[in-house]
Amino acid sequence: MGNGIKRFTSAMLAFMLASGAVCVNGADNIFNNTADSLVDVYAAEITAVAAGWKESAYTEWLPVDGAARYEAYIKDAAGGEYTKLDDMLIRQYPTYCRADAVGLKAGKYIMKISAFNADGAEIATFESSPTDVAAYNRNGFAFSSQSFEKGASLGGYKADGTPKDNAQIIYVTDKNKNTVQYDIITDKKGGTTTGTGIGPIMKLIAKGYESRPFIVRFIGEVAPPYSADRFPYDITDEELHNGHSQSYRMLDIKDNMKNVNEGGITIEGIGSDAVLHFNLNFARAKSIEVRNLGFKDMTTKDEDGITVTSTSTNVWIHNCDFFYGGKGSDKDQAKGDGSIDIKYTPDFCLVNENHFWDNGKTLICGPTENGDFRITFALNWFDHSDSRHPRISGGSEHIFNNYFDGVSKYGVGMTSGGSAFVEGNYFRNSSAPMLISKQGTEGNGSGTFSGDPGGIIKAYDNIMVGTYRYIEGVKTAADGTKSYNTWADGYTVAARNELLPDTLKAVLGETPYNNFDTKEDLGVKAEDILAAKDVPLYVVKNAGRCGGGNFTFAFDNAADDTSSDVNEKLTAALASYRSNIVAVGGTVEIRPDTTAAPSSLTGVDGNNAFAARDTYNEKFASELPKQTDSSGNQATGEGPTYSVDIPENAVIIQNGAQAVSCDPSTAAVSDTNKVVYNEETLDYTVIDTSKEISTIWDIPFEPQKSGVVYIKGRLMITEGSGKWNLLRISGKLSDGKAGQIVSLASNENRESSLWIKGADAGLIFGDMVRNKKYTYTFKIDIDNQKAELDINGKTLSADIDVSEISSVRLMTPKSKAINITSATEPVVYKLDMDDKDTVWGDWDDDKAITAYDASAILQYVLMPESMKATEEQVNRCKVLGDPSVTASDAAAVLQKALKEDYIFPAAQK
Repeated sequence: MGNGIKRFTSAMLAFMLASGAVCVNGADNIFNNTADSLVDVYAAEITAVAAGWKESAYTEWLPVDGAARYEAYIKDAAGGEYTKLDDMLIRQYPTYCRADAVGLKAGKYIMKISAFNADGAEIATFESSPTDVAAYNRNGFAFSSQSFEKGASLGGYKADGTPKDNAQIIYVTDKNKNTVQYDIITDKKGGTTTGTGIGPIMKLIAKGYESRPFIVRFIGEVAPPYSADRFPYDITDEELHNGHSQSYRMLDIKDNMKNVNEGGITIEGIGSDAVLHFNLNFARAKSIEVRNLGFKDMTTKDEDGITVTSTSTNVWIHNCDFFYGGKGSDKDQAKGDGSIDIKYTPDFCLVNENHFWDNGKTLICGPTENGDFRITFALNWFDHSDSRHPRISGGSEHIFNNYFDGVSKYGVGMTSGGSAFVEGNYFRNSSAPMLISKQGTEGNGSGTFSGDPGGIIKAYDNIMVGTYRYIEGVKTAADGTKSYNTWADGYTVAARNELLPDTLKAVLGETPYNNFDTKEDLGVKAEDILAAKDVPLYVVKNAGRCGGGNFTFAFDNAADDTSSDVNEKLTAALASYRSNIVAVGGTVEIRPDTTAAPSSLTGVDGNNAFAARDTYNEKFASELPKQTDSSGNQATGEGPTYSVDIPENAVIIQNGAQAVSCDPSTAAVSDTNKVVYNEETLDYTVIDTSKEISTIWDIPFEPQKSGVVYIKGRLMITEGSGKWNLLRISGKLSDGKAGQIVSLASNENRESSLWIKGADAGLIFGDMVRNKKYTYTFKIDIDNQKAELDINGKTLSADIDVSEISSVRLMTPKSKAINITSATEPVVYKLDMDDKDTVWGDWDDDKAITAYDASAILQYVLMPESMKATEEQVNRCKVLGDPSVTASDAAAVLQKALKEDYIFPAAQK
């Protein structure tokens, strides 16, 4: 058969495969393979399909009957000679073979496959039509002109995608990971040492004398390699796929350019199925690239898929798939410790076009000893991952064109004085697109960030759809003037280069936005940033490994959008996931398995799972709304507010000047002990980030020595710590000494209760719940020495010892630092007691006549000193109209209590 006929046959097959995609009726059945899709894997000629990806091209073909060896070639479609691919770039699977050409410039290429028999004679050949190869997206801080790389090449490749001059290429498989050898320069004179195994090779590179670029290419699934200080043993296949009990499963890459100014390392996967079952740790590393790898079961305890730490710079992590890690030691590590951690003085890093599969703690950015670092997160697919996208602790972060797809906890989390520019992102059913520590939605909620100081998020051109919570911090008046609400999740600007004012500061920590995005080279031009509406479709077509990788799974959006639990169906799918490589290299040693299920990416063996997956994802993404749906926003837009009703006939007793103090009194009030007023919500936030002291917010009012005084307000605590005198009414006791009269407090069991004179009265409401909103009413009857406390509709009462009340105090506990309590300024009042409103015979002034009033009057007649009655109180109980109160008045009041229509003689005068 001539080459022209072969190309025609190949083109027709490719056309039929593309046009024969399954009709998708629902997500449940789109990835199923059936026995009907099995094909005869033997062929007299090569039946193949070629495709292009990012700086690579690949061909998949059916095994040829009688073939003993395959060779693969590539050439520029514009002309020139074929270049033979390294033999390690060919892999054989049960139902097909595959060859990948990597390190290509963007353009059009033609691939050629030749089959040879045992005698070395060519028995079949295939030549593809021109296929398109795209460039990787090199937009972000890793390519900033401000970095030491000056925006040029990075890792082992040039900026055009081809290997750097003199690049050293090492191929690693699970079989050779501990035996592969390479001579590494280990001293300043150029002397070399032979490293055996990829772990020892990297350890020799850590001596820092290698100026040659290195490209390490992983093939298939690779278990943790040998390392004398990490894991000096082999593991079983079960441990490889389902986790291992050891704490450390990592490959260290450190100090690679300690003594030289050039070099760089690329760690990459070949094809669509390269998976590392361990994590990568970069410390003091420079010019590093990680690409086209899957990370799965990479650790079981307290390590991440990739860690970038300790002054590493110009690190680029892209087009990877991050699956579940091994279960960690903490409750929040059920899905693994995390995916990527960038911490402790990293700089000029880029994380882009990765696919995160239901990860728990996805990305960490900081903390660091140096707040001046730059990181970009772009074009990533956060596919039902839970939180930390990223969690920021300081620095400057550019977060653009990411697809937040069913994020159950939060998207971008800001703490510790960081500045983030969040632009052009798409948030679909993302519970909280952006959070800032201790303000806005986070301040209203459960306290996600452990009381860390906040920062500022500048937002531009983001789309939010579905159900979410977002409080906007910028308001624009009709005349164009802008105001800024500090109780906000983010600050949306109208123009990309708009500055945020220095006066805008985080509620906790009071740090402003540093406006880095208008001052520095971000490594990306404005014209290269997508509009938010175009992000989902681009991301689902480009994120992850080559061609989207060889893993399929359909999330159930109805359940998985809001769940942060381990997905058992995903767990099962990952447990059975295999690369299924039969052999690496072109030599045929094992005949194909004609009974195996088809699994090719292109569908050359009849597999349709990946085509159906891609069709479904692209259709879903293309049909998403093109603008924000504000009707889905469930945020209140306010701080912790809830209603407090004041009676119409209330006579307000004015509060005096507020004072913030600390206990013990020797502790000075400082930035860590203060009260912040929020004009938007009319709330005050008592902030205490001190150690071993208590902050007191004292609100005095005109001393009240008689009558019934009501004190109403609302409050919410964000931290509880056992015994805690939360809200205190202070004044003077009956002996004239100043002290606590009555309090709302919590006991050692964190139960809310009514306390008398600073002691638990044993009257309990229930658990003191963090972040629960409470409405309280104190009713203090000074004359009758009675106190009632109503909290959220539940009432307790007790006897008190009081001669006057004069202040309300809100407090934070000594026993736990970093506390915030939000509350309104309390309203203190008495009810209007004009004659027309006087209720005759109402001793306790509760506006009702009861048997209690009759007994109190009789007790006053018998023992007047014990009752401490006021003149007003005595006068309204002279119901018979006599000059003094007598037992007859008590009897008349009892008669009134029993017979409502009875009229007091005094009321008839």
